[in-house]
Amino acid sequence: MAHQTKATLKIGTDDENGNLVPLALTDDADVYDLTSWGIQAPSQHTPHAWEIFSDSAQWWGSICASCKRLTVWREDERVYPRITAGIKPPHPEMPEKARELYDEAAAVLPTSRRAAAALARASMEALLKELDGAPGRKNLQERLGALHSKVSPELWKMLTALRIVGNDALHGDDDELVTLYLVEEETGVVRALFAAINEVVHELVTRPREWEELYALIPESKREAAERATQKRQ
Repeated sequence: MAHQTKATLKIGTDDENGNLVPLALTDDADVYDLTSWGIQAPSQHTPHAWEIFSDSAQWWGSICASCKRLTVWREDERVYPRITAGIKPPHPEMPEKARELYDEAAAVLPTSRRAAAALARASMEALLKELDGAPGRKNLQERLGALHSKVSPELWKMLTALRIVGNDALHGDDDELVTLYLVEEETGVVRALFAAINEVVHELVTRPREWEELYALIPESKREAAERATQKRQ
């Protein structure tokens, strides 16, 4: 897990003398006053809230050292990005466009499973388009076909299921898989489909990078000897 830098969330207000007063964001009604022109910090409050992070902070944020994105918390509850139904956050190395669609799919899930399926499918398509070295492929089915030999058979099946659910759910098809996905009590299918998107990033981005970094630690002379031996066997 990437390192998280925590910070107390603050609201910048002006006191009666026009001086900026940073106040830790809180649910307490008497911390700041609402006036006709905005938020007013009562004069008795002083700029005591410059601390980076306080264990007593009610609202706080964390910045991921890997993806540089902000997460907002209210005490121990994650408020933004909103992740529901046990859906894990997007993989830290997921490309930005796919990440945005993934977060949106997770956020809309409690309101509309159909919309969430379509957005999750769009996230997968954006991801594969980013990773695909052959831009000539036009649709998701073609991209999945090309992916068959690059990922595990189990993951390929899950991605195919996500493509079908994302497409058929919006068109009102009532096949067994879509019906199972749309059942309110059933969350295992939902988690599995979202997890498949993260797993693509792990298999095609993170794992090759980690292996390459490990291989680079081998002394150059030994790497060359191993590569020559491999070439002779071929």
